[in-house]
Amino acid sequence: MNARVVVTVLILAVGAWALPALGDTRQADCEVSKDGSKWKGASGLCSISQRQGYVTIRLRNGDSYDLRPAGSANHFRDQRGNKVVRSSTGDEQQFRWEGGKKIKLRWSRGYQRPGEQPGRPGGGTGKTPHNLRDLVGARSAPAMNEMWRRGYELRSGGSSPHGAWRERSTGRCVTTYVENGRLRSAVYAPDADCRR
Repeated sequence: MNARVVVTVLILAVGAWALPALGDTRQADCEVSKDGSKWKGASGLCSISQRQGYVTIRLRNGDSYDLRPAGSANHFRDQRGNKVVRSSTGDEQQFRWEGGKKIKLRWSRGYQRPGEQPGRPGGGTGKTPHNLRDLVGARSAPAMNEMWRRGYELRSGGSSPHGAWRERSTGRCVTTYVENGRLRSAVYAPDADCRR
C-alpha cells in the first residue's frame, strides 16, 4: 500500500472515531436561565439529540450546545470545555453549567406551543431562520441533511431547485433555493407554499 493511502485511511478512521454518531432528535420545551433570570429569547421550543453518551441541545434562538461525556455518568463538557452536569426527574432533564447557567428540558407532546397555529403569519416572511443562516452557501446535499436533523421536514421539491420545508417546532413554512449545487437561500414563506 502506498503511504498516501495509508495516511488517508488513518485520518478517516480517527475522524470517524472522534465524531459522535447522530441520534434521534426530540422536541422539548426549554427554559434557559442564569442565576435565576430566565433568558426569554432562548427559552421555548428546542430540540435535543442523544446518542452514545453525546447530547446536542438546539435552542429556539439558534444557539446550540454539543455535550460530550466527561468521565462519569451525567457529567459532560460542552464545546468550549465547560463542565455540565445532568439530572433527571420524570419528564424533565436539567443541565447545569459551572457559573450558574441552567437549561431545563420538558418533553414536548407536539410541535406547537399553546395558542400557536402552524404556519401562523407572524413577521419574518422572507427572512432566513436564525438556525439556518450558517447553511446558506453550503453544498446542497449536506445542507439538506442538516436541515432535516435540525427539525425541518421536506414537503415538496426534493430534487428541484425550489424546496418547501415545514419547521417541526413551530409549523412554519420555509422555502429553499438551490443553484449550482449550493443552498442559495432558506427563508420563511407563506404557509400555502408548503401545501402545494
